[in-house]
Amino acid sequence: MNVAGDDVPVSASASVPASVPTSVPASVPVSVPASASALAPVVISARALVKRFGDVAAVDGVSFDVRQGEIFGILGPNGSGKTTAIRILCGLLSPTRGDAEVAGASVAREPDVVKSRIGYMSQAF
Repeated sequence: MNVAGDDVPVSASASVPASVPTSVPASVPVSVPASASALAPVVISARALVKRFGDVAAVDGVSFDVRQGEIFGILGPNGSGKTTAIRILCGLLSPTRGDAEVAGASVAREPDVVKSRIGYMSQAF
């Protein structure tokens, strides 16, 4: 995502494998495999997602895959594009460029299909 800044510390706990870094650059997706199988199907795939609001790039070239069974999070400071990325992945906001597939449906071309296959509860409702 489009944010310059220092690394953001990640709290380590007993449930986070030692292979996970203790700090990551601001606003990066972090994925922790829940199982040893790297052969699990990809359930979310983002490719070069961009969302611009005028001259501001809220999301800038984000790409990642999430496999079935993985625990996944997007970390970053306020204003770094986390909520915008989630809204794109839920089919609530169209990307300016790029695409993502969620539960087998394109968020750009089939947002209603995405919405019918997922559940989402925002913090403010």
